[in-house]
Amino acid sequence: MKAPILQHTYMKITGNLAGESTPMHLAELARRHPHAPLICSHAGADWEQGIRAIREAKNVVIDVAGFDPTSGAVEMAVRELGVERIVFGSDAGIRTFASQLGKVMGADIPDSSRKLILSGNLKRMLTPILKSKGYRL
Repeated sequence: MKAPILQHTYMKITGNLAGESTPMHLAELARRHPHAPLICSHAGADWEQGIRAIREAKNVVIDVAGFDPTSGAVEMAVRELGVERIVFGSDAGIRTFASQLGKVMGADIPDSSRKLILSGNLKRMLTPILKSKGYRL
């Protein structure tokens, strides 16, 4: 059905608990299932390592939610992965929409890239499953 699978990933400073996923785990899963569309939630929180960990796994995109709104995070993701492999995430309930939107809206990227990150990329990823369920887009 080509439904995207979102995997919560995090790299805690204190170390992850047993069974908690990291971007490195997701990159390994992507190698075993190269046709599965995967989303690396939070870019692992340590976004620099997370981006590098999934760089070669072409079926993995990152969401830019769940870590502090740090200057340069979205720009690095665009540079290393390409804008088509980045989706917006709000992490609602834990983070404010403003802080998470600020990462994308404040990034030094073209408006066309912002549109892809905020909606276009996820729409593209969801289209196959929605069509298979009978939704007209």
